[in-house]
Order: sequence, then C-alpha cells, then structure tokens
Amino acid sequence: MPRRRRFDAGGRRAGQRGGERGRGGGRHLADHRGEAPAGGPRAGARSGRREAVSVRSAPGPGKLVVSAIFREARALDAALPRLAEALGEIRPAGDPMPFDRTDYYAEEMGAPLSRRFLVAVDPVRRDALAGIKVRLEAIERELSVGGRRTVNLDPGLVTPENFVLATAKNFTHRVYLGEGVFAELTLEYRGGEFRPQPWTYPDYASNEVRALLASVRRELLSGRASEGSSTCG
Repeated sequence: MPRRRRFDAGGRRAGQRGGERGRGGGRHLADHRGEAPAGGPRAGARSGRREAVSVRSAPGPGKLVVSAIFREARALDAALPRLAEALGEIRPAGDPMPFDRTDYYAEEMGAPLSRRFLVAVDPVRRDALAGIKVRLEAIERELSVGGRRTVNLDPGLVTPENFVLATAKNFTHRVYLGEGVFAELTLEYRGGEFRPQPWTYPDYASNEVRALLASVRRELLSGRASEGSSTCG
C-alpha cells in the first residue's frame, strides 16, 4: 500500500493546523445521529436505574470485498478460480476502473494498472478477516512471476457500521488482529453514507468507491432482513 503521512496523537497530519479537521470529522460513533454504538448505550445517557453488566456477544457477519489490482486481464482471470476456492462464490462489483491515483505498484507490476472489486456472495464472520488476508497473500505469491506480483489482492469487510481494510503494515490508527495482519477503519457509515477518515486512501474516499461499498452494505442488510423474515411464522 502507498506510504501514509504521519499523524500526531490527535489524528492530524504532521504540520496540519489545529483548527483543520479531516473529512472524517473526529466525532465518536456514539454521537452520530444520536444512535448508540453497538454493545452499549449512547454516550452521556443517564438513567435512574443502575445499568446491567454488559454481556459479550459476537457481532453479525459482514460482506467481504476484495480489491484486485492488475495490469493484464489474464492475471485477474488466473486469480478468480483461486479466490473462489478460498472464499466461496464471488461476483464482480461495479465496472473495472483505472488505478491511477498512485504509482506505488508501478515498479513491481508495471503500468497502466486497473482495479476490479469482487464481493463474496456469502457473508463472513468478522474475525475471519486476518485469515483471509493470509490466504490472499498466498494467491499473490502463487501468481507471481520472477518474484513480482501480477495481481494485488486486498480484502476488506463491509459492515452496517463501517468498512475495514486488512493490511500487513502497522500504523498508529491500525489495530492488530493476529497472524501479522492489522485492521484499518477506512470508512465509517454516518448520516446515510460512508465517510472517510483523515488517513483514508484517496481512491477509497472517492464518490465512486464509496457508492459501490454502500450498495454492498444494502445487500448485506437486505440479506439480514430476509433471514429474519424467514424465521417468523
């Protein structure tokens, strides 16, 4: 992934004025639209009763989205059956698009590069993201030529609350998942749309990609509603 600008402890880019804020806004999820974050009451809420001890529970699954970056279409064609074997049924999301906001991969993979987003049809457990990243790295190595990758595969997870990318690179705003993999909160869902953070890659902050991920989120929620109705009556 491209190098990131360094951030201070307040999440601002080095040299950024204190009065400037990134597009992420810096608000806590508990404040967004007055909604409570998953697993707890809204921050600042008061009650006349003592609150019950919280009970740990696993969140619902998410939709796996894979960003495939490649120079030649045949590299993607070679990756597709391997992805299906590792992840189950997958489908394309949106149209192929140029990967031209950075030249980070050009030395290794050549240019010009294209990107295609792929979505796993079946929802996946959120704690599976690290293992999926490891499996996709194995596919990248398998398809490498002369030690250079022909396809770059980055997995991310769409949930009702956010979009999280898996990465092997640590940074101040990333959380370790295990197996050498970190999670980055790339987009938060607030005010009816996915919104970027100060550190979000420019391509993921674009209207095109955020709209695509919003459609995947609607698909996830629609599937949950269908499952709920099928268990009633």
